Amino acid sequence: MKEDAIFALKISGVVLANIKPSDLALLMQHFCKMLGDEHLSFDVIKTGSVYIQLKTPLVYAEEKTLNIQQAIASKSSSFKSLQQLANKHTDWVMDILSDPEKNTSLYTFTPEAKKGFSFKQMEVIRGQLKRLVDCQDKEDFIGLTLESGEVIKVVCSNELSKALSTEFKNGSLLEIHGEAKYNYINFNDIRLERFEAHSFTILEKVSMGSWLKGFIGDGQTGWSKIENPVEHWLQERHL
Repeated sequence: MKEDAIFALKISGVVLANIKPSDLALLMQHFCKMLGDEHLSFDVIKTGSVYIQLKTPLVYAEEKTLNIQQAIASKSSSFKSLQQLANKHTDWVMDILSDPEKNTSLYTFTPEAKKGFSFKQMEVIRGQLKRLVDCQDKEDFIGLTLESGEVIKVVCSNELSKALSTEFKNGSLLEIHGEAKYNYINFNDIRLERFEAHSFTILEKVSMGSWLKGFIGDGQTGWSKIENPVEHWLQERHL
């Protein structure tokens, strides 16, 4: 029979090793304050998606739940501090859980958009896998190095993550199809908030020289007879 009620602060989108100790301390401190320190004790920190778990005797479970609800409703100082951490780490999603085993969420912290608006669109990105993160829940994360050298985080299902793990070892160039979510601030400031992968294709690595050679050789309507098709194309358009 359960003797204690468990409350957890779940942080998705990051692994424990990548959370600064100072941030980890702040997360626990403000979570404890929202619950109320009295009759509260430390349980465990789990990895995968990070779970900071605290426990209290069952007799105090209702009181702790009420404390959480009051802190949320009043936007207490500890609530605001956790929201500030969510704003600072825009790739984090933090959930307060009243029953970690059932994933019962009391509140979800997400980064607040200071201005602008968000939009989604289907998109294709290309790059090589940099890392795989198995979060042991419904979503995994991969680090993808784009052709520009930028590394972005990509969300994927457990099944897709398993398929991608083989290509991580092979160093393959991948074309990933999925849904991108952007935050539009202004014309010069459009930020990728999330990319959810749906499928991928393995691409053949082709140099620019071999691509041009193939382009000239396979050209149609006279392109194959032109020595420099790119320059000719630009001249036609007065560029």
